[in-house]
Amino acid sequence: MESFTFHKVLGRGSFGKVMLATHLATNQKLAVKFVDKRQLLKSGPSIALAERCILEEGRECPYITHIYGSFQTKNHLAFVMEYLSGGDLNALIRSSAPLPLKTVRNLTAEIICGLQFLHAKEIVHRDLKPGNILLDNAGHARIADFGLSAKGVTESKRIKGRMGTPNYMAPEILQKIDYFTMVDYFSLGIIIYMMALGKHPFIAVKDNEEQIRKKIIEMNPQYPRGMNHNLRNLLTRLLWKDQDGRKQQVCDIRSHPFFKTINWAEVEGRMSRTPSESGPICLQPSNNSMHLNECINCMDQEAPKSPEHQEYFTGFSYMRDSLMI
Repeated sequence: MESFTFHKVLGRGSFGKVMLATHLATNQKLAVKFVDKRQLLKSGPSIALAERCILEEGRECPYITHIYGSFQTKNHLAFVMEYLSGGDLNALIRSSAPLPLKTVRNLTAEIICGLQFLHAKEIVHRDLKPGNILLDNAGHARIADFGLSAKGVTESKRIKGRMGTPNYMAPEILQKIDYFTMVDYFSLGIIIYMMALGKHPFIAVKDNEEQIRKKIIEMNPQYPRGMNHNLRNLLTRLLWKDQDGRKQQVCDIRSHPFFKTINWAEVEGRMSRTPSESGPICLQPSNNSMHLNECINCMDQEAPKSPEHQEYFTGFSYMRDSLMI
């Protein structure tokens, strides 16, 4: 904790919070994600180590948030991540959707590169949504938050379990059918629809959870007249209700006509221009600092967990072999 100056809370979730910090040795802004050990003990401590391992593997992909290290306090686990100053895709959709077609195309191509990297390593995200797509200061996409992800998942090694955010769940999850990596493509279809049209393809504002479930399973999206034909066809494929049929529909997604202007080698090498036609995005971080004791008190107010409980988190701490922070 003494290695950082903390500035403010960037976000909160059910397991903890993300704080903006400056690494004192390098003077670089970082995002430190704190996860409450109490919550992990209820849901399964192993998921934190799995998330850290997935983030380690993700260092090889430019479209996945990068981790620099991890440590723990008596009551929290901490992931030290790169700080992405462009905010998230949810904020961009709220402020600017419908987005220009070029922006939709370029961001989608980057997310696909990230997903295909994960799926090639038998990782399914399971909570893909606009809030988990972060943007750097040039507007490039990064897939984030692997707390609900699962490893060892393929078409022949399917899993079960209702994980994720209901508004973005694939029909097979809601129907409690064994599923595989195709759930991420259904979520991607919802995200693209929201970028292109500024609204959810299935859900109205006042829908309750059962209505949401029924609509995602049974309803087909409405496509406005004049919508780009290739975009509509892509969405139809991604939002295919049956996961095995969806796999056939997206098996060669990079060759889809919607991506005709995309140079995939450039995207993979992160040599493509900024996805946003409006130019770079940059949300300036606060320079206000939070006193270290205030931060520690904020994070660790309760008595430490028992030695038996602490053993569940053995091996969590980690530092990259290269200190390229």
